Amino acid sequence: MARGDYFSGGGKLYFSERQSDGSDGALLYFGRTSGITLSSSIEYKDAYNSEGITQLLGNRLPAKTDVSATFTTDQVDVKSLSIAFKGAEIDVTQAAVTDEPSVVYSVTAGGYVDLGVYNITSMIVMDDTDTTTYAEGTDYNINKNSGLLEIIDGGTILTGDDLHLTTTYPEYIYTGVAGFKKSVLEGKFVVITETDTVNNYKVIVKRMSVSMDGDFNLKNPDEFTTIPFTGAAMIDTTTVSNEWSDYVDFIPIEPSA
Repeated sequence: MARGDYFSGGGKLYFSERQSDGSDGALLYFGRTSGITLSSSIEYKDAYNSEGITQLLGNRLPAKTDVSATFTTDQVDVKSLSIAFKGAEIDVTQAAVTDEPSVVYSVTAGGYVDLGVYNITSMIVMDDTDTTTYAEGTDYNINKNSGLLEIIDGGTILTGDDLHLTTTYPEYIYTGVAGFKKSVLEGKFVVITETDTVNNYKVIVKRMSVSMDGDFNLKNPDEFTTIPFTGAAMIDTTTVSNEWSDYVDFIPIEPSA
């Protein structure tokens, strides 16, 4: 199929995080992106001839070039959140327990206790003498998925009371994000375009510092939440060899079959 010379359509973004030794990590699919834009800004060094009445521009040379990228994803997952918030991915295994005893000290009526466990299947709440069993829905509520224990104001559990809990929950394996554990986040970005004009490229930004730039809506009932990113391309003199650029490359490719 003949290559076009117009450019319109979509593409996929891939990201390889730069390691502490300067090498590239595994190249991973970034996730759905609704738009990817490269922008360049050039500052010039000007030379003027001032021998006449009016200074005339004698020469202009580019003195500084900045290349930046902006992109937005509506795929909110651990990988995109860890990039957005410069986070570290934490693998956690919650071991399954059955009828595990624990103590909660000095609760507050109308307040909540974060138990730090998830997907609770059963819980018994008693006083600190193990003589009174409190009633769910009257004295307390438990959000079993998040592990939040609510002490109902007006129930028989009073502020300052200690509680004895007996809890059962299953094994739960998950990967969380510890936000802002990294001061910077750099990596190689690869865009594979998929155009409707049969004019496709593999675009490689060798090294780019990236961060979330904008709002991330934790609650937004009117539309899907997106994560806006911005990045600044930087020169990479450590991993690039031969005649290719140490900044940005464009490689023409055939369209997908």
